[in-house]
Amino acid sequence: MSTSDLVVLNALDDLDTLLVETVRRAGQGPDARVDRRLDAQARALRSMVDATVGDLVDEAVDAGKRVMDAADPAAPKLMLEVAQRNLLAAVRRYVRVVSLQQAA
Repeated sequence: MSTSDLVVLNALDDLDTLLVETVRRAGQGPDARVDRRLDAQARALRSMVDATVGDLVDEAVDAGKRVMDAADPAAPKLMLEVAQRNLLAAVRRYVRVVSLQQAA
């Protein structure tokens, strides 16, 4: 695994940590600090991946924000779990494809 692969995976891990924080804040309303950190981490990760994966980054961040905003966060939490799983799979696939292309 190359250094660039590790950078992408670390950025994903950082975003995931922030999404976990949104679950801890579920139903408490928006938090500007968390929103800013989510947006910054999303920008960083989107800059490293293709547009398809970038769309999944946006989907996960939006789901995390909805979890914090929702009066009843049960459904948004499920949506966030799905978004996180999809994003993880897409980033892993992206890293694998890029690694194979670099090796060729």
